[in-house]
Amino acid sequence: MVVYYRNGVQLMRATKLNVALVPQGEMIATGMQSFQARLVFTDGSVVAQADSGSDANAVNDYDDIAALRVQATIQGDRTDPRVNNGLPVTKQLQWWFAPRNLIYERNRA
Repeated sequence: MVVYYRNGVQLMRATKLNVALVPQGEMIATGMQSFQARLVFTDGSVVAQADSGSDANAVNDYDDIAALRVQATIQGDRTDPRVNNGLPVTKQLQWWFAPRNLIYERNRA
């Protein structure tokens, strides 16, 4: 298990949990202004979490997850009056994780 999460302006990475099931992470980056992970479903919808199948919507269940989309905004720690009018530089990043086997395994059943 690997967990990535934001702690203030730090991006943390944990590979273990303590006895209270809280991630025990270490800092891997600073300057995090936002960090958001969303599930992408086979119908194209993007939401924060899946449903266990208890609602009437059948397309947001765990077996319909096709990918994970992560978006982050980072900001530089140092400024220079010659760059960006002396303001901190920010950059938006986006990653998609779409293992082929998620849809393959779903359609196999």
